Amino acid sequence: MLPSGSGQSSRLLLELLSDLRRLRIPYMAIGATAATFYGVMRASFDADAALAIQRHDPRLISLRNQLTKKGLVVTQQDGSPRDPIATMLRVTDRHQNRVDLLIGIRGMDPAAFSRTARGSLDGHPLNIVGLEDFVAMKIFAGNPQDLEDARGALKVSGKDVDLKLLRHLTARYGKPALKTLASLLSRD
Repeated sequence: MLPSGSGQSSRLLLELLSDLRRLRIPYMAIGATAATFYGVMRASFDADAALAIQRHDPRLISLRNQLTKKGLVVTQQDGSPRDPIATMLRVTDRHQNRVDLLIGIRGMDPAAFSRTARGSLDGHPLNIVGLEDFVAMKIFAGNPQDLEDARGALKVSGKDVDLKLLRHLTARYGKPALKTLASLLSRD
């Protein structure tokens, strides 16, 4: 299932899922893949997933080793305690397709992995970040594209949102995030 050319980062993500399942590492697709699932169409050159694992877990070393054996380039970036992401594994293939695996997103509710939605990608099952977690994470990230993703997801899929849960999850990211959420909700 490895990609056969460039522009196939989602296919690379599907390839990585078999390794995540084999190592029993819970994951959820985030970023543009989740945005598309929630009705916000946009292009992206990479695919992103959050992993429910700690940076010192031996399974992370096993994952890096398995991916390297497949001929993939794996680089690990560890953030400082103030960074929003504790660790990121960037996985790139020979066609420059890229998947970023995020570990330890500051403020994210650990129960997010139990609230994933079941989607599919090219006919393969895929765990996708839940709507409320997606919107809260996008608000926390805060750049214009992230806020547009949150706004679009609320507009398209907002009838399904649990506002109490959304406010609770957004509060985990701080008062500025709650203020942004209030602004987004007042526009729709």
